[in-house]
This record gives sequence, C-alpha cells and structure tokens, in this order.
Amino acid sequence: MHQHPEFGAAAIDYGNSRTQARLLGNAASATYTTCASSRIAEVFAQFCDNVVVVPNGLPAKYLDRPARWMLDEKSIQKPIVGWAGSSFTQWELTTNVKDALSRVDEWGGKLHVVGVPYPIMRKTGLVKPGVSVTGWVDGTANYLDTIDFDIWVAPYRKSDYNDAKVPTKALEAAFLGIPIVASATTPYRGFVKDGVTGFLVEPGGDWETPIRELINNPGLRESMGRAAREVAVEFTIEKLAAQLWDPILFGERT
Repeated sequence: MHQHPEFGAAAIDYGNSRTQARLLGNAASATYTTCASSRIAEVFAQFCDNVVVVPNGLPAKYLDRPARWMLDEKSIQKPIVGWAGSSFTQWELTTNVKDALSRVDEWGGKLHVVGVPYPIMRKTGLVKPGVSVTGWVDGTANYLDTIDFDIWVAPYRKSDYNDAKVPTKALEAAFLGIPIVASATTPYRGFVKDGVTGFLVEPGGDWETPIRELINNPGLRESMGRAAREVAVEFTIEKLAAQLWDPILFGERT
C-alpha cells in the first residue's frame, strides 16, 4: 500500500481507502491470508490473525535449464550483463546504476535489457549500438527463454514498497544459475549470499566494481552460479507446496 506516485493508476487505485478496505475484508474472511514476504505479513497481521508466509518459488524443472557457464568459455566472446524489468521498475535505474551499465562494453561485456519497450528504454539513455533490447515477454517459460544473461543486475531504491517486495530477480537468477548484483534491500539481503551467490550493493553504493569483476572473471561467474542453484533447490514450488498444506501462522513462527 506504499505505491510510489510514479506508478500512476496502480498507485491511485491501491491508495484508495475503499480498495484497501476490500483487501483487508477479503483477508479477514479467508481461512488463511498467504503473503510472500514477512513485511507484507506484518502489515496484514495488524488487522487479521490468519496470516501465513509462503515464499515465492518456481517449478523444479527450471533447475534443469543449462546455465551459460556450462558452455565452452571460448564461445562466450562477451559476457552478457542483463537487466529485466517493466515500465514501472525502469524507475529503479538510478544515475549510478545507469552509469555502470553504460560502461559494460568498455569492460568487455554486452548489455541486454528485457521487459521494457524500445521507445521507453531509449529514454533512460542506456540504448546505444551494441545494446540489445527485448520488450515485454508473455509467459514464464517464454520469459525465461529470453534470459541469456551471464550476470543479472537488479537495482532497487530504498523505499517501504521495495522492502515489502520479494526477491523475484534473485530467485529467477538462482534457478538459471546466474550470479546477481542486487541492491541490498530487505528481501534481497534475505536471499542473496553476498560474495557467494552474487553481490549486494548498498544504497548509493558502487555498482561498477562487482559488475566489472564478474565480466572479467568467468570462474567467479561459474562458482556463484553453482552456489545460487544450490539455494534455488529450496525454493521449488514442489517443496513450498507443503507449507500450503500445513501452514504456520505468522505470529507462531519461532
């Protein structure tokens, strides 16, 4: 319910008191209110006592997709640094992030952005010769097929809204065996193992160093990608489904 005004109609709708009352009414009348993050659970727990936290997951079959580091190293002439988002999350590309991404080619990499139409992406200033732009892709399987990243970048500003989100990009990256460079927001701190499955960047921090290091170190990309997949095994829908059948109420967790 902390939608930023730049989200337009969504911010207006979810900021409406009647919309909020309907959401809370539905939650209170349900057998369980299932939340994907603890921060969202904290909000709903103020109004109802049936809150359960079940993390997001992906089908186990995505763990079988070949990771880029499995390819012959010589076939990867330029490691691909990728960002995937939407017309909403393009606002997360702050100046220091864009400055780093604009130099990817200087460091021997290539930039690929996914999810935002070319005309909108062009306004960010990142589109130039050598940069690949893929617009919105429907369907999880089609979307994951589009991801050809060697390094995944997931920047988020510090805000109540972002602290209540789930680490979706880190989850997707882990399933595909891709090391991630992400903002150190609450959800990403809880998922990314800094220096093991990727790197966490503090607000206003240095994006250039971790991105450049991963571009120039294929061994590090592989070790982080392998470690990320080991984490992803615990977040398959098949494993998480058990929590839906035998839920633990939010306030009863030890």
